[in-house]
Formats: sequence, structure tokens, C-alpha cells
Amino acid sequence: MHHVRVNQCTVVTYSFGPCVLARYLSRYGTDKVNKTILVAAITPFLLKADNNPDGMNRDGAYEPFRLGMQSDRAQLFRMSLDAFFSPSSSEHPVSDGIREWMMRIALGSPLKPMLELFRAMSETDCRGDLKAFTMPTLISHGDCDVFAPPACTSARTQR
Repeated sequence: MHHVRVNQCTVVTYSFGPCVLARYLSRYGTDKVNKTILVAAITPFLLKADNNPDGMNRDGAYEPFRLGMQSDRAQLFRMSLDAFFSPSSSEHPVSDGIREWMMRIALGSPLKPMLELFRAMSETDCRGDLKAFTMPTLISHGDCDVFAPPACTSARTQR
């Protein structure tokens, strides 16, 4: 933000983006950010741990997805499309074209960076960094999100 001379802005983030923003704000300050929007945020800390009992179970959520990406990424992503787009609960199901486009994006991304991003998304603890959100912040999260259930993500971020 300093390099491009941003003076005041509203930052909109999605998924892991709120973690990145929280870390940025806690390290560099909030003087250039006047509002934030967190969409389907995985903050504050996704995986269950001794000091994070409200997180997602590693064996039920993290490991099967990680192993699936390594063994048959195409099939794992194809099976995950319905849960990602939630067509069974949507008034406007996602078209086959959008689903195919999403598959091309997913399969066009190299595996190693995807695994590292998945690890970082799951294991990054942003609880301390969230204190930097002193500006007005909108949290938007669907109640059918199976990848980042609101009870262990947005509800905790809001508190």
C-alpha cells in the first residue's frame, strides 16, 4: 500500500485473505485502511489444537483433503464441487460451464503450491492478529459452508 501510495481504502478479502490482511494490519498498522469486508473467512484459526478446541478436526477435515489432493486431485475436486457451490440449497444452481471453468483453474495450478497454501490456510493462527481490526468490518459468511463452517470461523472472528 505504501509503494502504490494508497491513502485510504476499503479492503475486501475472501477465504485465506482475511488472515493475510490481519497479519498485514498487525505488522504495518491500520492508518491506510478505513473499512474491511471479510467474506467466508477462515479466521481466526481453522484446525483444532490443544489451545484451539473450537477448530475443525484435523483427521476429519484436513488430512483426507490433503491426501486426496496428492492421490487424485481431479477426482477430489470434482467430488467437492457440489459442496463448494452448494447447488442443492441454492435457488440458482451453478452452470456446468462455471463448474468446468473452476476445474480448469484448480487443475491448472501446480500441486506443491496448492498443498502449501492448504497447509498455511489450515495451520495459520490469526487470533492475535485479529486485534488489529479496529475499523468498521463487515463479516459475510454462508451458513452452509462445509469447508469453513461458520461456528469455527466467522462466528469466532466476530466475537
